[in-house]
Amino acid sequence: MNNIYFTVIVNNRGFTDQLSQFSVYYTLGRYLGYRYLHTELKIQRSSPAYYNRYVFISKLLNLFYIIKRFFNLHINLFDLLGINDHFKNTISKKDKFEKIVEIRFDEDFINKNSINSCKTLENYIRGVVENNISETKILVKFIHKFGMDQVWWIKKALPPASEYINIPEIYQQTRTKYPVKSLFNNKKEIKILVHIRQGDVGIVETPWKTYIPILRKRSAALVEYESINEIGKKYIHMFHPSEFLSYIRAFCEHLPQSNYSMLIFSDGYCRSMDMIVRNIYKLNLDKNKNNLLLNAFENFDRDQFKDFESLENTKCVIGESETKLEQLVHSATEADIIICSDQQYMMHKLTTAICSKQKPKVIVLTKNSDSFTDSFFSGEERFTYVNLGSPEYEKTWEKLDLHN
Repeated sequence: MNNIYFTVIVNNRGFTDQLSQFSVYYTLGRYLGYRYLHTELKIQRSSPAYYNRYVFISKLLNLFYIIKRFFNLHINLFDLLGINDHFKNTISKKDKFEKIVEIRFDEDFINKNSINSCKTLENYIRGVVENNISETKILVKFIHKFGMDQVWWIKKALPPASEYINIPEIYQQTRTKYPVKSLFNNKKEIKILVHIRQGDVGIVETPWKTYIPILRKRSAALVEYESINEIGKKYIHMFHPSEFLSYIRAFCEHLPQSNYSMLIFSDGYCRSMDMIVRNIYKLNLDKNKNNLLLNAFENFDRDQFKDFESLENTKCVIGESETKLEQLVHSATEADIIICSDQQYMMHKLTTAICSKQKPKVIVLTKNSDSFTDSFFSGEERFTYVNLGSPEYEKTWEKLDLHN
């Protein structure tokens, strides 16, 4: 297959989705015996959240970020990982191919091509590509269009990515050349990272103690609820920071020792606040409550996470910025334990791609014991799923078994 090359074109989803796409399609191409040519990976994420109660100021701040990105003045996390540098010798703009074959992966790719196993996947691609085998030099482009379900399906069907690429090793080699300062207290034996996703899927607590769920761009879903539990019954994958706080306090009490350093990461509430400000009329609040809510937003992140600051041996990193995302990625590789929820898959994808098999161990909080029955991550030993209704702290600690 020396005349067949392949490259990977990821889409413009979030960083960990792009990383997962690259890992899976790179593995696929190598599994097929094709030679790899690198297409530079550039993070295509939305701008960090800039909240201001005056919408036009938020728009100006977002415009500033877009200009900054256009002139390449921002952090490219794939450079932080070292992937682009690792493959730099495979980039050749002088290469000319007699045939270019594009295979586009969308959410219907598996079903519409009757693929049900690794073998049928292999046969399909070879059938598309190798009928051009008479051509002298062929480039196959694996292009991810949209949908992530088929990515996880292909990942499960193929041999482990580690047989073809060692991203954890690439990352550690890059950190040897370009160190990143640790946020953990390295004098402590156990390093714990807690990731609390809010942003565009958060739960906003009002000054009068009601709760508003934020569901990405679904402004029609802006409705007040009397309690977090009431929201949880309708949206089982939504969590409020106070639910994390209760679990963390109890979990730390069950640690066999207090010799730990803990980092609390959250994207905060800027995106949540921005959605409410733009659509506040849909809540039908009176003038007094309207003003109370807008005034509360001025220090909302600080007020919502202040109780985390008082936890022993704990540091909080709240809000969105490129630097904070870089710190989150690096801290994940250092952690012994990560605590997250089934509200999002970022930590699942990140740890699977760039962390060693030995650590970190990941605790996934859930409100439904059946919610991960068919998950593509549930079979991996790294993950421990904890139902908040019956957390079983001692059992969880035993399963973590950090000495292995």
